[in-house]
Amino acid sequence: MSNWYLRLTGQFAALVGRLDKYSDEHLSFLSSGYECPQCKKILMNWYGVSNVVALSPEGQRLPVAMVRLKATSFQCPICQHRWKFRSV
Repeated sequence: MSNWYLRLTGQFAALVGRLDKYSDEHLSFLSSGYECPQCKKILMNWYGVSNVVALSPEGQRLPVAMVRLKATSFQCPICQHRWKFRSV
């Protein structure tokens, strides 16, 4: 996927995410075009699915269907960097 498209869709997601109280680091991740804040790798596959690991409050991996309900943080699968999902 082209980088300009990822940045455009990420900025739109970040705009909507402000209403859902996303953390500043997650908003930055989205608006950068899904780029890991630490290793700078693009974490989006060709099919438009983000390649991040969603984690529960206990640190367990969550299935995609449970992310909006139970995720508290995300993790880069490459460098293991973690960031908060919401700023509650």
